[in-house]
Amino acid sequence: MNLIELEQKARQLQADKKYAEATHAWRELIDARPDYEHGTPYYMLACCLEDCGQLREAEAFFRKAVTLDEENSIFLGGLAEFLFLNGTAKEALQFHYRYVQVVGEHSPLAQRARPSIAELELRIKQGF
Repeated sequence: MNLIELEQKARQLQADKKYAEATHAWRELIDARPDYEHGTPYYMLACCLEDCGQLREAEAFFRKAVTLDEENSIFLGGLAEFLFLNGTAKEALQFHYRYVQVVGEHSPLAQRARPSIAELELRIKQGF
């Protein structure tokens, strides 16, 4: 199976909510070509792991995706929201700010991030 076919298989398994199987396919793709599509397999694997409840490993793969493409708004937004739900408010807020910087402060995407940012700022103010 070539890399494109493997990616298609992994995406289909993920779309079918067969997350455990999809994680194996994404790992196989990463093993075959760690730099494939600028980190997309790492991001997709992180999403599958999060859906499987494997949060520590998911976080590591979200972070890896961001390190491979620091300007990718999807990767940044994914990590920011993951941290919003599972991490510290301060770090989540930092990644939300970075996301807004990348997408443009006045973009519709930035506007959609504003409620999360407001909640994180409140959590920090309240000491959470």
